[in-house]
Formats: sequence, structure tokens, C-alpha cells
Amino acid sequence: MKYHVGLARGVVALAFLALLANISNAQDTEPLVQKALELFFGSTANATVDGEVLAMLDVAITMPLLKLNGTLKKVPELDEPGAADCVRTLIQLGDAGHDSTAAWARKLGTFYTTQVANITTGPPDMFGRRQAFPVIRRMAMAQLVKTWLTLWQRQVPADMEAPLQQLFREFYEAHRVVAIRKGIMEYFHISKAGGTSWCHAAKNNGCRAQVYDSAYICQIGQFDDRVRWLNNSFHVQRTGRGARWGTWGRAQRATEMTTCAQRFEFAAALGYQYFSNEYTLHEGFEDPDNVGTCPQFFNVILVRDPIKRLLSHLKFVTMQMKWDYRNNTLFHNTFTGTDSAFWEEFGPVLVDNYMLRGMLGETVYHYPIGGIGPRQVTQGRAILQQYDLVVDLEAGHDVLDDVIELGVGWPHTLRHIHDKDSTKAAKLLNLTYEDYLPRDMQRLYSKQGPDVEFYRFGKVLVRLDALLFHVARGLGVQPLAATRLADMAERGPKCGLLRRGPRQLNSTEREWQPNEYADRVNAEMRAAREEAQRKHAQRMARAKAAKLAKAAAAAAQAAEAAANAVVAAADAVSKQQQGGTRRRGLLAVEGVGAESGGAGWEELLEVRRIEEAGRAGGAGGVRRAMAGMRAAEGRAAGRQLRRVRRRGSTEEQGLDWRLALELGLEGVDEEEEEDGVEGGWAGGWEDYTLR
Repeated sequence: MKYHVGLARGVVALAFLALLANISNAQDTEPLVQKALELFFGSTANATVDGEVLAMLDVAITMPLLKLNGTLKKVPELDEPGAADCVRTLIQLGDAGHDSTAAWARKLGTFYTTQVANITTGPPDMFGRRQAFPVIRRMAMAQLVKTWLTLWQRQVPADMEAPLQQLFREFYEAHRVVAIRKGIMEYFHISKAGGTSWCHAAKNNGCRAQVYDSAYICQIGQFDDRVRWLNNSFHVQRTGRGARWGTWGRAQRATEMTTCAQRFEFAAALGYQYFSNEYTLHEGFEDPDNVGTCPQFFNVILVRDPIKRLLSHLKFVTMQMKWDYRNNTLFHNTFTGTDSAFWEEFGPVLVDNYMLRGMLGETVYHYPIGGIGPRQVTQGRAILQQYDLVVDLEAGHDVLDDVIELGVGWPHTLRHIHDKDSTKAAKLLNLTYEDYLPRDMQRLYSKQGPDVEFYRFGKVLVRLDALLFHVARGLGVQPLAATRLADMAERGPKCGLLRRGPRQLNSTEREWQPNEYADRVNAEMRAAREEAQRKHAQRMARAKAAKLAKAAAAAAQAAEAAANAVVAAADAVSKQQQGGTRRRGLLAVEGVGAESGGAGWEELLEVRRIEEAGRAGGAGGVRRAMAGMRAAEGRAAGRQLRRVRRRGSTEEQGLDWRLALELGLEGVDEEEEEDGVEGGWAGGWEDYTLR
């Protein structure tokens, strides 16, 4: 009996010591999660703001149920073994008020370590499943933030800080390991939302792509992911000429690689690490309900305030039209005093919830004005939650740095990149946007409600991601365990978490993609640059020849005009010298000779030579005419002729190609010439800057 009593007392003592140890450890744990929650979700209560955030958190929490109850067709991660059961358990814990507890954290940790990567058992398996379960991760983090805002009254309990930090480690490990396993980033480029800067960053961080054109579009040409912004037929009716990007109405991609599997197989076979898509998401052409991201890729998207995005898009198109027209009168007559009705005809997708249209596939992209509503908002939000990484262009560089460095492993961020500055472009083009934007912009702004609701949700997802990466940074976690970000930047980055590149999905080998693929891609990129340089040289030679020809023609016209002026002056002098012929005859009879009258005859002969040279035209005629002009009118006429030649070369040709680089303007593809009408400047400016 004494033995059992003593044993019981010993157990109680050990339990008490363990409790004290846990309390001590909890007190010693730095409150990283608490500080991050305060940073991203506010340290003081605001009923209105909290209400909006809580509404969006509820959307993230309940979104997986849309798949489980059959409302959504496509959420690939929830088809993975154990994923649906995990979601149901989280929902049950939340309904019972037991989410964000130690048991809840253990459930999530067990799921992530068994399904993705276990950070407690040594180096992670680089060849495991390629699903990081971002939907479940954001669902769980939304539960945590909601509990913090309500039940916890904005204060993480001391005994929950350590379990939460461990859970955040598991979340981040799953994210980074799956990025390495996938090896290829598909960046969904929402136009005028920072996509060119993101592509520029991919180049700066050493990612292999098909080509880095100077416009930083970075697409795979065979996929036909190009924009379809403008209604070419409408533009032809208004101006008599085709429009750049005038492919509105061509819904189906011009490619045989329409499925996710086909796209991945092509990109992986060539060893690409990065490409962008500026059209729509995939597999929704036949059935819009089936649209979504390709789970084979590491999917990234940038979102932006829809009102700012719309204004930026209209400015960019206006600027490009002014550049393309090379005719200020036509540009002025076409765009001055436009209204929303004009733009709804000219660029319907631009001005009617552009972000959701792209998210929901080719068919929805071409819906008529007003075709986007609550159902599309729900579907777009559900797709957005599936992205591996969501970035908000408005979040500020401190947040962006965390997301890019920890989320992608890129040491070079967007902080020092700002492509296509509309203010700078307007100054260089002498363009005042306000004169050409629709006079009823507020009407267009008021119709962006679905995109605004979509963006509200996106901002909360970005804050959830930023919360994760901020805590991971505080824990000292590195995206590449053996290499610090600063060292990566110094050594030359190799595309961060995507550094190993892709592996075929059906590969059974434990080795990574052979280097021959990288060599092949690099060779293709070099060949593309060399071809672009050749085309650029040809284009510049043609432009130079055209300038010379036009300058010669202008000079010839000036010479002819000057010669005619001299002839007219000589005729006037001749009329004033009435009886001049008789006077010269008398002088000759008197023996004075014809020298005093000979000068007049020589002058008239020189005038005739000038006139004939001006009429002859051409470079030779110009040179002969110049000599005559200088003889007839002196140095002033020569200076005037040089001014005419300069004016002709600049006004006729417009701004030179260097200005195109400053503006970030884009070229015209051959396919954009429709109905026999030349579609603007077919120079293809992407050939100008080769990086």
C-alpha cells in the first residue's frame, strides 16, 4: 500500500514538474505568432473593419465545403487521400468551438507530415507528392485568425504559442518542398497588375524560360496565352485600320495543348522553370464549371485593386494607340470625348470585371457586358484559394519581400523593378490622358462590383500567406536549408525553390531532370535573341532607308519651291526693267559691251538650272538643287533646307525605337492584321531590347 501511495505521489510530482516545465517553455517562447497577428490583422478593434475581415475569413473556412457538397467541380487537392476527412474534422472542431486548440494543431500537423513532408524525421523527401494543400492551409489559418479576433480577444494564449509555431513550420515546409517537387511556375498574368515586373523578377532570379522578351511577357508561344483585349471590327469601322490586340472574339486557343497534362508535359520536356499566361485559366472552354489552375505547376498570381487596374489599363491602351497611329489627327478624332459606351464596344473585357473573366476561362472571358455576377464571384474566390501563392500589388514592399523571398526563394524582389510607367510614358509622348479617357469613368468604376468582391477576398488570402511567411522568417527558416538568401544573391540565383527544374510526372527515377534540358533551353533562348537581333538590324536598315528617301523628297520639294521663288523674283525684276533689252543693245553699240547685261543672263540661266534640279527630285537632284539654292539665296536658304530635312525625318517617322524602350510599348503580331487592313505598326518592338 505504501508502495502504491509513494508511486502515486511520484507520478503527481513528475506531472507537476512537467507542467512547470511546459509553463516555463511557454513563457520562454517568443510570441512570434502573436506579433504577426497584430501586424497583419490589427492590434485594436474596429467593428467595421473586423466585420469585413470576418466575412472573408468565413468564405475561406467554408470554401472546401463547396467541393464536398458538389457545388464546385474542380478542387484537385480535395481529391487526394485523407484531404476531405481532414476538412470535415476541421469544420466539426470549428462548429464545436474547439478549433485553434492543441488538438486542432496536432490534427493538422499529422495531416501535413504524413501527406507532404515530415520535418521531424530528417531531410524531406524531394520525390513525394506534389500537392501542398493550400486550400486546407488557408482554411485552418482563417480559423486561427477568426478565433484570435473573437474568442481570444486578440491575445494568443501562452500555452498555444509553441504549438502554433510548430504548425507554421509544418505549413511552410509543405509549401517549400512541393515548390521544389513541381519545378515549374505558371504565373497567371492579370494585365496591369504587375505581371511584367514579376516576369522581370523571374529573369533577375535566373529562371529558365522560353524567352525573356523586352516587354517581359515571358510566355510559351506554343500555348497561345496571348491577350484578346480589343474589338478589331469596331476599330476598323471607326478608323479604317486594324487594332493591336484586336482578337476579342477568338475564344479558343490556337494550340493542340489545351489540357493541363499536355501543357506540363511540353514545359517539362524542355526544362522550363517559369512561364506566364495572360489569357485565361484552363480546361473551361467546353465547360466553364471545369475551369481551374493546373495542379502540376507551382501556381502564382498577383491581384490588384480593380479600380486602379482599370484606369491603368485604359491609359496603357490609349498610350499604345497614340504610338501606333503615327497620326495625331486620327488619334485625336478617335479618342477625344469618348464615353463608357465607346469602350464597352472597343474593349469590353477591359472595362467589365477583367480579373474574374480571366480566372473563369475562355467562354466566360467572352461573356457580354454585364455577364459577370455573384456565381462567378464565388467560383473565382474558390479558384484563388487554390493558388500556391497569392500576391497583392498594393500590399507594400515589406510584405512583398517576405512573400517573394520566403514564398518563392527569390533573393531579388520587386522593390527595384517598375516597368511601364504611365506617367513617364505620357510625358515622353506629350500625352494628357484626361483628354482621351472616357468622360463618364465613374459609370465604369461602378460596374466593377464583382471584381471588387473578388479582390476583397484576395487581400485576406494575401494577409494569411504573409502571416505564415513572416512567422517562418522569425523562426529562422530558410527556403533553401543549405543556402541563405543573401548568399544566393551573391552567387547568382538559380530560380529559388524552382532551381532543380521540372521532372516528368510519370518518372520513376530518383534523379532529377538531366542537364541536357537546361542546355537545350539555353540554346533556344540564345537562338531567339540572335534572330531578334537580325530582325532588328533589318528593321533599322529599312527605317534608315525610308528616312533618307523621305528626307530627299522633302528637300527636293523645298528646292523646287525655292527655285520657283527665285524665278518669280527674277520675273518681277525683269518687268521693272522695261526697255532693258534696248538698253543693252545701245550699250553694245556704244562699245560698252554685254558684260553689264551678261550677269543678268547668267542669273536667269542659274535659276533655270535650279528649277530643273528641283523638278528632277531624288538625292542627286537634291544635291544639285542645294548648290543652286546656296548660290541664289545664300546661307539662310541652306539652313532652312537642313531644318526641312530634319523636320521631315522626325515628323514622318515619329519617335525612334529608343523611345519605345522608355515607354514599354509592344509590337504587333502578324495575326493582328484583319480584313485586309494593316494593324498598326508591324515592327514588333519586342525585338528591340535583348536581355
